[in-house]
Amino acid sequence: MNDELDELNLVSLLASDGEADPNAVDEAREELRRMIEQPQLQAVAQREPSRIVPYLIYDEPERAITWLTRAFGFVELPDGRVVDDEGIIQHAELELNGAVVMMGPPSIHGDSPSRGVSAMLDVTVDDVTAHYRRARRAGADIVIELEDAPWGVRRYQARDIEGHQWQFSQPLAEAS
Repeated sequence: MNDELDELNLVSLLASDGEADPNAVDEAREELRRMIEQPQLQAVAQREPSRIVPYLIYDEPERAITWLTRAFGFVELPDGRVVDDEGIIQHAELELNGAVVMMGPPSIHGDSPSRGVSAMLDVTVDDVTAHYRRARRAGADIVIELEDAPWGVRRYQARDIEGHQWQFSQPLAEAS
């Protein structure tokens, strides 16, 4: 902080000195600006990105994984699967375009959507039209057909095999 004050004093003195080289004043100001901004830029670069990861409950997680990969194009993360002593999936993680969804069977964490508990997830994809066609071919229960929404996205909504509702969208400027 003392270096910053010294720079500030230097700029002040140079600016008030009628004989100072105008280029030296500009250079001192620029150096001061860099010194002030540098710690702020480093702090921003060191922050972890904010992540919200949905956790969905499925009565049959293995069946859901198979269906979600086939219908929506998710990929199971190999290190994300936890299986109990009986071989039943207790936790799994799927990824699509960098977005992660966690899942597991009914437990203290939540009940199945077949008993009234649900959520809707919005996932941005690169080509929503192709994604819609894939989901339809796989037998997804389409809740809202492919459409251009008034808020600037092309989207559709589908319910998966256990009732979770998904919205897949793409900004209209990027949609085909």
